[in-house]
Amino acid sequence: MAQLPLLKEAAELPQQVTAATPPTFLWATATDETVPVKNSLVFAEALAAAHVPFALHVFPQGEHGLSLANSLTEGQQGHTVEPTVTP
Repeated sequence: MAQLPLLKEAAELPQQVTAATPPTFLWATATDETVPVKNSLVFAEALAAAHVPFALHVFPQGEHGLSLANSLTEGQQGHTVEPTVTP
Protein backbone atom coordinates (compact mmCIF):
# COMPACT_ATOMS: atom_id res chain seq x y z
CA MET A 1 0.00 0.00 0.00
CA ALA A 2 1.34 3.41 -0.92
CA GLN A 3 1.97 5.78 1.94
CA LEU A 4 -0.31 8.81 2.08
CA PRO A 5 1.58 12.06 1.27
CA LEU A 6 0.86 13.70 4.66
CA LEU A 7 1.93 10.59 6.58
CA LYS A 8 5.10 10.36 4.53
CA GLU A 9 5.84 14.06 5.14
CA ALA A 10 5.25 13.68 8.89
CA ALA A 11 7.47 10.62 9.04
CA GLU A 12 10.27 12.54 7.32
CA LEU A 13 9.91 15.69 9.42
CA PRO A 14 13.37 15.40 11.07
CA GLN A 15 14.96 15.25 7.60
CA GLN A 16 13.27 18.55 6.73
CA VAL A 17 14.93 20.52 9.56
CA THR A 18 17.38 23.13 8.33
CA ALA A 19 19.15 26.13 9.82
CA ALA A 20 16.14 28.14 8.58
CA THR A 21 13.75 26.20 10.84
CA PRO A 22 12.40 28.61 13.47
CA PRO A 23 13.13 28.16 17.18
CA THR A 24 10.90 25.35 18.37
CA PHE A 25 9.06 24.36 21.55
CA LEU A 26 8.30 20.64 21.82
CA TRP A 27 6.39 18.84 24.51
CA ALA A 28 5.22 15.28 24.79
CA THR A 29 4.09 12.73 27.32
CA ALA A 30 5.91 9.47 27.88
CA THR A 31 2.64 7.52 27.87
CA ASP A 32 1.14 8.93 24.64
CA GLU A 33 -0.04 5.87 22.72
CA THR A 34 -0.88 7.82 19.54
CA VAL A 35 2.45 9.56 18.90
CA PRO A 36 5.45 7.91 20.58
CA VAL A 37 7.67 10.23 22.63
CA LYS A 38 10.56 9.00 20.47
CA ASN A 39 9.21 11.18 17.63
CA SER A 40 9.82 14.31 19.72
CA LEU A 41 13.27 13.08 20.74
CA VAL A 42 14.28 12.42 17.13
CA PHE A 43 12.95 15.83 16.08
CA ALA A 44 14.90 17.49 18.92
CA GLU A 45 18.06 15.72 17.75
CA ALA A 46 17.52 17.07 14.24
CA LEU A 47 17.04 20.59 15.62
CA ALA A 48 20.24 20.31 17.66
CA ALA A 49 22.18 19.05 14.65
CA ALA A 50 20.98 22.07 12.63
CA HIS A 51 21.82 24.43 15.52
CA VAL A 52 18.17 25.49 15.83
CA PRO A 53 17.23 26.73 19.32
CA PHE A 54 14.62 24.49 20.95
CA ALA A 55 13.07 23.52 24.26
CA LEU A 56 11.83 19.98 24.88
CA HIS A 57 9.63 18.97 27.80
CA VAL A 58 8.63 15.33 28.35
CA PHE A 59 5.99 14.78 31.00
CA PRO A 60 5.77 11.37 32.68
CA GLN A 61 2.14 10.70 31.82
CA GLY A 62 -0.76 11.93 29.77
CA GLU A 63 -2.74 10.86 26.76
CA HIS A 64 -2.53 12.31 23.26
CA GLY A 65 -4.31 15.62 22.60
CA LEU A 66 -4.01 17.26 26.01
CA SER A 67 -3.78 20.80 24.62
CA LEU A 68 -3.15 22.89 27.77
CA ALA A 69 -4.07 19.89 29.97
CA ASN A 70 -6.28 22.00 32.20
CA SER A 71 -9.98 22.73 32.71
CA LEU A 72 -9.91 25.50 30.09
CA THR A 73 -9.23 23.02 27.29
CA GLU A 74 -10.66 19.77 28.64
CA GLY A 75 -12.77 17.61 26.39
CA GLN A 76 -16.42 16.85 26.95
CA GLN A 77 -15.50 13.80 29.00
CA GLY A 78 -13.00 15.73 31.15
CA HIS A 79 -10.29 13.20 30.33
CA THR A 80 -7.76 15.70 29.03
CA VAL A 81 -7.00 17.30 32.39
CA GLU A 82 -3.58 16.01 33.49
CA PRO A 83 -2.26 17.30 36.83
CA THR A 84 1.27 16.04 36.12
CA VAL A 85 1.40 18.35 33.09
CA THR A 86 -0.49 21.34 34.52
CA PRO A 87 -0.53 21.38 38.31
